[in-house]
Amino acid sequence: MSARLLLIAGFVGLAGCGSKSGPPAPNMPTVEIVVPKGFTGPVWVIQDASAPDLLTADKSCQVKVPAGGVVKTRSIQTLENQHHLTAKFEDGTPLPLSNEVDDATVALRGGDPGAIRRGRQQVSYVVYYVGVEQPAGLFLTGDTTPKAGK
Repeated sequence: MSARLLLIAGFVGLAGCGSKSGPPAPNMPTVEIVVPKGFTGPVWVIQDASAPDLLTADKSCQVKVPAGGVVKTRSIQTLENQHHLTAKFEDGTPLPLSNEVDDATVALRGGDPGAIRRGRQQVSYVVYYVGVEQPAGLFLTGDTTPKAGK
């Protein structure tokens, strides 16, 4: 009985939700996060109906993060759904993902969706952190709502 449960758990673990890194599946969009050279800190991708869309014709997109760390886009659905994630600094230097490096290396961390109410409107967002694990972990386990004025 326990061997059967372990086997089932193994299959469920292999099936999973799909990786956001590694080789992309044929119909999976690729999302490339591009941050300013030397940037560290939080990155918010905020849904805003008046902002441009992220997706391009080939189902890939580039999220260009300004120095303030806030990007507005018409929809964050691509970021919430299964996708292949890559990151780099604006000068082309690769920015590793957190699952590719140790805790002491600057990497793109997080990618968690959230939502807040502003008046009668619900604002959805995805939050990342560029940096080493300790400040990223503290930030990502705290209040990650986009700050007013950003």
